[in-house]
Amino acid sequence: MGSDKRVFVLFCGKKDADGNSWCSDCVKAWPVISKVVNAHAQPTDVFIYVDVGNRDTWKNPANEFRTRPDFKLTGVPTMVEWQSPKKLVEEQLQDESMVEMLLAED
Repeated sequence: MGSDKRVFVLFCGKKDADGNSWCSDCVKAWPVISKVVNAHAQPTDVFIYVDVGNRDTWKNPANEFRTRPDFKLTGVPTMVEWQSPKKLVEEQLQDESMVEMLLAED
């Protein structure tokens, strides 16, 4: 991607056929994330949603999202700015001001 694009990745629990995640923190964070992204994202920002699997898959200590060096997730939801140290985890994503800080340009 060009240097003018920032990439944000949101890792959340798998959604069922009705669009509901098994992860209650993901469910609580989603409206906050959506509101802040719609209000503060730059036109060149890219957002990627990643499904970490169902509850049993996520809870497995060998889950690839937990073990890969470029992810090393400790909880969901997690939102990161790719190739940046910026990262919010779990309840932090329910706080509008923290999500705004994540999206703020340096």
